[in-house]
Amino acid sequence: SENLQEFLKYPKSVTSLKLDQGAEFGAVTGMLPYSNLTELYLWGNQIDYEEAMALANTLSSSQVTKLNLWNNGIGQEEAKVLGSALASSQVTQLALIDNEIGDQGAVSLASALPSSQITELNLFNNDIGYDGVKAVAVALPRSQLTELYLFNNGIGDEGAMALANALPGSQLTKLGLEHNEISAEGTKALASALRTCKLTLLVLGDNLIGDKGAVSLANALPSSKLTLLSLFSNGIGEGGARAVANALAKSQLTELNLFNNEIGNKGAKAVANALRNSRLTQLDLFNNGIGDYGRRA
Repeated sequence: SENLQEFLKYPKSVTSLKLDQGAEFGAVTGMLPYSNLTELYLWGNQIDYEEAMALANTLSSSQVTKLNLWNNGIGQEEAKVLGSALASSQVTQLALIDNEIGDQGAVSLASALPSSQITELNLFNNDIGYDGVKAVAVALPRSQLTELYLFNNGIGDEGAMALANALPGSQLTKLGLEHNEISAEGTKALASALRTCKLTLLVLGDNLIGDKGAVSLANALPSSKLTLLSLFSNGIGEGGARAVANALAKSQLTELNLFNNEIGNKGAKAVANALRNSRLTQLDLFNNGIGDYGRRA
């Protein structure tokens, strides 16, 4: 690409570089120590062990603070190599979306967190189970992480509980746990942690929390710092909607997402009646079996 050629010719003139499939990986990593690059995006390049090692070896002498390695076939060994380089690097934002790091890769990254400058970690869709998320949770209180995204990793209720136990002692303000098979049990643990943690954003969309989980979260809202709560696709009915509605006036929520649930007309009316005394500026109730009566409410 034109951006790549400029970088290779004048490395100090480019601060952000985005490369997709077929990138000249070796040439890029070799130039990092001599560049002013602070943002590096490498998408779909299938990074093998040797390439991961080459990148790790140059990170410490580079100025890169934002590193996005989306969909590169990175497995546990490559994750271990990259993790070992974090402590001596300036990287503060690391995204390993759509890779294959698994539990062991997450454990390796977790062990590097306390000595790194990472504040934002995105491990979206990496087949991380309980062991991996437990390791990350244990590292949270000793890390600088403020944002953690674990979409589609199958962490389940046990993983949610591990995170809940770590939240009060952490710096996390944003937590994304969409599509993780979390039920009311795991949600109850997270809700309990909301009262004493720093979270302002919690995304629990596409899980299994139901009315019971929604009630647990609603009970915690008045004493939490949450400003955004996303509960789309969770089988929440009228009872859950009523509980959340009743908590709105005493909460700090400005954004609420209940898309694709089952709150119906009565649930919609309860939410509507609570709006005037709330701080909400954004509300999503689409696809909730709401008829004309509910819409008028």
